[in-house]
Amino acid sequence: MVKKMLTKVTCPHCNKSITLDEVFAHSLKDKMDKEYENKYNLEVKKN
Repeated sequence: MVKKMLTKVTCPHCNKSITLDEVFAHSLKDKMDKEYENKYNLEVKKN
C-alpha cells in the first residue's frame, strides 16, 4: 500500500487547516463552474 503525504495549510480567512488537495480541487471546481456558467449563458442568449 502506498502512503500519501498530505501537505496541510491554514486558511488565512478562517484559520481552518486544509490539505493542498482540497485547495486545488476547490480552485479547479470554481474555474469549471464559471466556465460552464459562461457557456450556458451564451447558449441562452442565442435562443
